Amino acid sequence: MNLDRFDLNLRAAFEGLMIEGQVTRAARRLHITQPALSGALARLRTVFDHQLFVKDRKSKRPTMRPPRL
Repeated sequence: MNLDRFDLNLRAAFEGLMIEGQVTRAARRLHITQPALSGALARLRTVFDHQLFVKDRKSKRPTMRPPRL
């Protein structure tokens, strides 16, 4: 993976989801819209070729297997 052009805003999106566990609350924390955070999550999944989070009732939780770097 080439991280030379990695968007560092994606790191904030990942951290927000880790802390909040919900896309809407994480978006609110980051002062962005829910669709913007969903898009960031989609880009993260593409970059790491990994699901990263799975839906668990009303929240998203991190997957058990870490992404390959």
